[in-house]
Amino acid sequence: MKAKIIAIIVLCLLIGAASAHDTDRPTLRELADQAGIYIGNVVSDSYEFEDNREVGAREFNFGTVEFYWFRIRPDQETYDFSYVDEQLEWAESHDMAILGHALVYGAAVNPAWFTEGDFTRQEYIDIMVDHISTVVSRYAGRVDTWVVTNESRIDGGWYDFFLDKIGPEYVEIAFATARQANPDAVLLYGDVDNETSEGEFTQFTRDLVRPLAEQGLIDGLSMQFHLNPGLRTYERQDMIDTLLAYELPIYITELDVDLRDTPGTQQERWAIQGDLYGLVLEIALELDVPVINVWGLSDRYSWKEYPAGETSSPISDPCLFDEDLQPKPAYEAWHAILTKAVSTR
Repeated sequence: MKAKIIAIIVLCLLIGAASAHDTDRPTLRELADQAGIYIGNVVSDSYEFEDNREVGAREFNFGTVEFYWFRIRPDQETYDFSYVDEQLEWAESHDMAILGHALVYGAAVNPAWFTEGDFTRQEYIDIMVDHISTVVSRYAGRVDTWVVTNESRIDGGWYDFFLDKIGPEYVEIAFATARQANPDAVLLYGDVDNETSEGEFTQFTRDLVRPLAEQGLIDGLSMQFHLNPGLRTYERQDMIDTLLAYELPIYITELDVDLRDTPGTQQERWAIQGDLYGLVLEIALELDVPVINVWGLSDRYSWKEYPAGETSSPISDPCLFDEDLQPKPAYEAWHAILTKAVSTR
């Protein structure tokens, strides 16, 4: 019943919305500031596509900057920070708080000189340690929240380059190095499909972070929240219980809601999506989650739709804004929930 009521409210709001931005009502960013939560997007998406920039700057008070190795390490001896600096400067010019993502990512985004190099195990450790120390130290005071390792498959669940070359202890080495490089930084572990009790990596995540927490090396979880309501049912209490069981602060860092497996008319599918986006925000506010970062502003440029590939579908429609940068029911659900949160503070 509550979901139906939310859907009706959302549709009413949509009927009354005359444009993508009604200057007579606050933006998500303004509401988030008043509600005491960060609402963000991956900065490359907001910045690189010019038609996204105005909306990204207007609606978000937070941004995730991608510090992937292939972006900043053209060869073993060289660091090139021009890509990340340009995006960081844009985000800072719009007074956004920043998350650095990710210092070590074993499944992807590593340059050929590194993955195809003929290095010993100790040399791989030394290269990783130098990389983390250099990057974290350089941006201390500007980027003080980091995803240290992302999707670390130390159980062999899928290929992890650092596991292959160093072993499972690479995770602890990476966190210890980041802690030493900036003792004041917030250090997170990032993973996917771990937001429900039946998630593929829920127990794995618990097992991985427990020893890090015991050593004081980790400060929270970067939970991706790539959701698909056509494949799974998301229950409020199950998600709350799952998040609380980690016994660490939760950061929602890559949220999108993929509709490729959800049947129905566009209006019906978007209403389902709006309810799920709304549920995530309600849970975040209830549990004092400091950040909800979406992974893509509009359907036009979402990684779930563009470019075409194994992980994409033209009917994913995963974002808050549609392909014409118009707000969808998910946006309106967030606007209504944040408005209520502000009014009750």
